[in-house]
Amino acid sequence: MKKKICITVSVCVLVFGLIFLGVMASLNYGYSEGRVLIADSGAYFIILNDHSPIRMTDRSLSGGLFGDLQTGDRICVVHGSIQESYPGNTAVYYLRRLEKGTVEDVFPDVIHTLTELGWFEK
Repeated sequence: MKKKICITVSVCVLVFGLIFLGVMASLNYGYSEGRVLIADSGAYFIILNDHSPIRMTDRSLSGGLFGDLQTGDRICVVHGSIQESYPGNTAVYYLRRLEKGTVEDVFPDVIHTLTELGWFEK
């Protein structure tokens, strides 16, 4: 009996997860993981694993998504569509810190490129 309940719960979780992902896709929401980089101007970036910086704008209901973040923290975000500029831009609706980090966790070439673009002082 316990095994049957466990299987039923697992199937329900899977179905609801697929429905959630389908709704997100149909509404042009995305999910990304990466490292935080805070610019000198106070702008927040998520640096994806392929070294792509994307500037994040807080669009949460509370407006306090970025309050506890530090450069290098690994995060996951639910965001809107990404504007294809360099760096990219996106609205962030939900954020969760996965682990704390330091500036050493951020790809140095991304910091160099953003410095050349004026986001950081030389």
